[in-house]
Amino acid sequence: MRFSLTSDQAIRHQMASTALLLAVATSQIGFLGYHTSTGFQTMPIGLVIGTLMVTGLLGFLADYRAFIANLPRLLPLLLFAVWAAITCLQAEDASTALRRYAMVFLPGLLIAGLASSDAFPARTFAKVAWVLIGISLASLAFSLLCSIIGIRIRTDNIDIIWALWDDPHAPGVALGSRQIHALLIKFMRPSGFSSNPNGAGLLAALSIAFLILMYILDRRRGKMLLWLAPLSYGLLITISRGALLFIVTFIATYALMRMRAKKLSAGIIILAALLPAGLLAAMQLSILGTPLPRGAPPDVSSAAALYEAFHLTERLEVWRIAYDALSDYWITGAGFGMVQESVYAPLGLATAAHSIPLSILLETGLIGFILMLAVWFSPVISVLRNAAPGALHIGIAAILVGLYAHQSFDSSIFRFHPLHFMFCYLIGLAANPALDFRQTGPSHVS
Repeated sequence: MRFSLTSDQAIRHQMASTALLLAVATSQIGFLGYHTSTGFQTMPIGLVIGTLMVTGLLGFLADYRAFIANLPRLLPLLLFAVWAAITCLQAEDASTALRRYAMVFLPGLLIAGLASSDAFPARTFAKVAWVLIGISLASLAFSLLCSIIGIRIRTDNIDIIWALWDDPHAPGVALGSRQIHALLIKFMRPSGFSSNPNGAGLLAALSIAFLILMYILDRRRGKMLLWLAPLSYGLLITISRGALLFIVTFIATYALMRMRAKKLSAGIIILAALLPAGLLAAMQLSILGTPLPRGAPPDVSSAAALYEAFHLTERLEVWRIAYDALSDYWITGAGFGMVQESVYAPLGLATAAHSIPLSILLETGLIGFILMLAVWFSPVISVLRNAAPGALHIGIAAILVGLYAHQSFDSSIFRFHPLHFMFCYLIGLAANPALDFRQTGPSHVS
């Protein structure tokens, strides 16, 4: 009987681990697509959500005892989810808020729960890493193919695309631009399989971070570093400032934590956490200057126009509006996911806040903001407090710090977005008690 029970447990563990991998892979692949002259073509939202929920629920049913037993380790995420739901109920359009909440939190909590109870966490991490790396390399190859044999098309919806052939529905990549007018430099930035170049850049940056961690965990597989060159090229051609900020913050945080430089590590973490407050102070002092109008000609007499590649462009005005609205929403918030309708729509603007810390503060108030910080930085603090954390534990913490710096200038996490589901996976992985950071064995990367 003991052997039979052990075999049954092994099967359930394997099924739950496989379901987790499928859910994470779906959360990344399901948002990929290509551009045509009519817009970005991707999978139907219903199909993505349905697949995420089915795989997540299958994983839960396969090993529900372990899932439930590890839920207390996700307490910050659970508390934030509960508070976010409460804010939805008091939103002006509660049905819209609750619909967005369900799209974000239901699959996100399933992924986090499965990651926290995964019996083979490091092995699953390696597989997730290869999923990311494979997507990023395929995206780069698609961009290069379009640039070599593609046809350049200008449309009303997209400035420029490279389509593989001359047809309105032909697959292609969008081309963003980044300019330094003062030096007469203009870069064209391909989107790959993402909806925009910034998404392609962050995908490459995340892939680099995962690749570095896999090499550190298993140096016997040194040949895997050969993929670092094309991934770095894929990052550089997007010229994504946010992606570069992420990778620099990740590397600096990891190096300092690995050297056990706790004070310097804490300094980087505090600087990342204070980025939104720093932006507020800079805007109040007018240090950041005035926004650059979209499409401003090169001869505009301002540093913003001459050095657009180093300027925050329209984000400045969006942030100013958001900060002005804080006095109305800082206590209980406007409702999770409702920043656009509550803050920008009344002004005739269709935009996000381009900063998740700022968005969460507006949507869920100060309580929600504190709970969000607890979700984000609890794994980081546990590493700093651990006398001998392992490489993967440090790596997860460093990725989370890098993502917070990135998300201070963008809006992806706690949104229906692939980065949110990767974030939930990392939060769950950091809480996994089966991940022994000082041993090989079942959890060893393979």
